[in-house]
Amino acid sequence: MNSMLCKLEFYETLRALRFMCEKIGRTDVKWVVSGPTSLALRGVGVPAVNSIDIVTTFGGVREIDEVLSEYRIQAPAFYANEKFKSFRGAYCLGDVKIDVAGGFQYRRASGEWSDVRSSVANETVDLGGAIVGVYSLERELCDCEGMGRAADADAIRSKLAEIRAEKGLSGKIIHAGFAANSNSVLRKAYRFTQVCAAAACFAFFILMLPMLGADNAELELAKAARPVKRPNVTHYVEAKSAKPGIGEMAEGEDLQFCGLEAE
Repeated sequence: MNSMLCKLEFYETLRALRFMCEKIGRTDVKWVVSGPTSLALRGVGVPAVNSIDIVTTFGGVREIDEVLSEYRIQAPAFYANEKFKSFRGAYCLGDVKIDVAGGFQYRRASGEWSDVRSSVANETVDLGGAIVGVYSLERELCDCEGMGRAADADAIRSKLAEIRAEKGLSGKIIHAGFAANSNSVLRKAYRFTQVCAAAACFAFFILMLPMLGADNAELELAKAARPVKRPNVTHYVEAKSAKPGIGEMAEGEDLQFCGLEAE
């Protein structure tokens, strides 16, 4: 029963996230989905969430606030406590709460404040056509450790280990005679296919050269065999009598010429 409720809650969260993509997608705002929802999208085992954490810039917070003004439950304002500080606004879509933060920073265990979290994603998740920007799991792990979220950090480590095992990066033997570092094997196979393709293209070109030469030779022979048309011959006809006949002209008239086809 609990697992069914968790799935329903996350389904509502996904619906709200798609709605956000549609709304914010009409603007030029750069934004990233972070927090538990971002982890759940990648299959990290975190508790069911019905909230969405969005990281953007100060200006992005204001623009998103204009887009989601009818769902606003907290107007954008500067917020700070012992652990976090940001310029943030809050919204609610059904039962899903959305937190939009710009200039987000957290205090490290050393007491220093972290760098401002970037609004530029380095990975994306496709939600059936709606593209959502997220941080890589390695980056999320670093932030979770910095914020002291031990449970989320452990869940991310487990997921990363699972991904490495699936990709064959764990250093173990997957199959007899096949090294686990399949990444380099695939890279070599890809290069081999490129070389083979280049060689096949070169061989095809070499085979086609004689055929192209034969076609050119036939074309030259055809031109040589074509009959040559002789040029028109122009000659003058002098006046011989007062009554000109065919081919004659009257005395005193200007000389004219006519073109006759030479046989």
